[in-house]
Amino acid sequence: MKAFSFIERLLMSYEIYAERRRRLAKQIGAGCVALIPGNTATFSSRDIEHPWRQDSNFFYLTGWDEPDALLVITGGQCSRSMLFCQPKDEAKEIWTGKRSGAIVATDQYGFDAAFAIKNDVVSYAELKTLTAGFDVIACPKVKIGPHAQVLKDTERN
Repeated sequence: MKAFSFIERLLMSYEIYAERRRRLAKQIGAGCVALIPGNTATFSSRDIEHPWRQDSNFFYLTGWDEPDALLVITGGQCSRSMLFCQPKDEAKEIWTGKRSGAIVATDQYGFDAAFAIKNDVVSYAELKTLTAGFDVIACPKVKIGPHAQVLKDTERN
């Protein structure tokens, strides 16, 4: 039996998350899209973060352990999973810790597409383009976080 390296085992584990996303896409069916936000980082003062933990449902589907991300899953035969995440930024990473970025999301986490968030929030225009042609949008109720208003606007339209 072949012994797998640490990196090989790690990459195999990400396939589990991709399979979970495929199962969800199959369950929501054609013509539907799910918007699932991750948890956001919160601060007690200007530069002191509260302890942070990823949303359990989001992590179950993605394995993504970074704040302020948004998962978009389209249902049906040609389902896709897309991730909006914080961009690589070496200057910010000194304070916030390493960020994987969009390239790692597609290469290692198995997303069909990944997009770097501009100005710390997903734009409504980007979401509207990605969700065009879908009749039903499933989205958990989000009260706080950088994507709350964008998701609320998407639910109305």
